[in-house]
Amino acid sequence: ELINRHKPSGVATKARRMLMSKMADNQDEPLLGIEKAPPELGIYLSILERNILFPVRYNNNDLFSQISKPPEFADLFDHLTERLKTTASEKYVSAADIFNTWHSPPYGMRSGITPILLFSFILENQHQLACYVDDRFVIIFDEVFIERLTKTAHTIKFRWAAFENAEGELIGRLAQLNQEILGSETKSSPLEIARQLVHYAYKLPNFTKTLSGNTGFSLDEETENFRAVLLLADDPLNLLFDKLPTVFAISDLNKASAVDDYISKTRSAVHQLNAVFPRLLDDLKEHVIREFPSSDPSNPIKGIQTLAGKYLGKSGDPNFERFISALADTAEEDVWIKDLS
Repeated sequence: ELINRHKPSGVATKARRMLMSKMADNQDEPLLGIEKAPPELGIYLSILERNILFPVRYNNNDLFSQISKPPEFADLFDHLTERLKTTASEKYVSAADIFNTWHSPPYGMRSGITPILLFSFILENQHQLACYVDDRFVIIFDEVFIERLTKTAHTIKFRWAAFENAEGELIGRLAQLNQEILGSETKSSPLEIARQLVHYAYKLPNFTKTLSGNTGFSLDEETENFRAVLLLADDPLNLLFDKLPTVFAISDLNKASAVDDYISKTRSAVHQLNAVFPRLLDDLKEHVIREFPSSDPSNPIKGIQTLAGKYLGKSGDPNFERFISALADTAEEDVWIKDLS
């Protein structure tokens, strides 16, 4: 009664917003962390819990664990999933289009309830569903997203991100590669894989992120382009299936050996990027050892640290004191050379 209307009241609209916020933030808490008996609790019980809609979940020990989602809701979401899958390679589907379908026969749902149902679907399928606000990919479903979904649904679009054939094989291989070279276990989802690759690029040392060919170190052109598209990525599907194939000169992922080439070139680019900063540190270390005298030939860095320690506080120049202090620091070699540089 409160929310199942075409034009809910202000109280009902606020309760819906509060409920959707808790759906995103408190999925693992009983009753989504709703305390006492506010209006959103009634909406939760009558719509989500009664129909076992995400984030309502029962484990095997629960009395209701064998109860399934009512067929009308299962069919509703199955049809939406199929629609998203069939349009995934061609275009996006907007939240407004989904609402228009649900408001029309044979569904005839009222506009007060449809944002809750769609948000439940989004959260349940977030590893297969790419969401965009104003054509920019988003991964956080915060209050701004909820406001957009309920008030300006035409600004939110979706694209299904679970693939088969060559794309599906590529996703599985990339998940294995991420675990191998990045040390991160990743679900076989293009969204998760793209996030891991972009996160890797952003965590690179600043020297590696900005390295160009005139510094005495070099990356091949393909690796530089690989780094650039990761750092500029704003759409995971576009990154994996358009940008990176272009970088690797792969025109068709369905061609023989295309996936093998993609994986091989990704591995090579990551190895090159990983090698840059250690090479820089080794080069700096050689320069320091060559330029500064050491009283310990068997451990020249220790000798430099000991010698520098004798001059601490004697230069009278604050900037020079910082340099002497870095030379005298007895940290491990890699930390020492980083701080010195």
